[in-house]
Amino acid sequence: MKLLRLLQKLPFADPGSESGVKLMTILQKIIQKTEVTKHQNKNNADHGVLFEASKVILQNYESVPDKLKKETVQLLGIFIQVKEPNIRYLALETVC
Repeated sequence: MKLLRLLQKLPFADPGSESGVKLMTILQKIIQKTEVTKHQNKNNADHGVLFEASKVILQNYESVPDKLKKETVQLLGIFIQVKEPNIRYLALETVC
């Protein structure tokens, strides 16, 4: 999570460059393959990683491919519909 926070502060890699493609691939894998489980501690860590990855994507919205934008917005929409108020709050804060 700290690495994702650091990526928010650094200039975003050009999506056409090799490092930009690798970064997009990693962010896409995080968004697509991170599964929230019923184990509370792992669940909290998974949510944290997903929210930080979403923030990286949203802060660099213009540079991100459309597919990744769509997946991120869908993920945040799911989190906004969750009954748990803390998750809903974090999703709304991320969107803002």
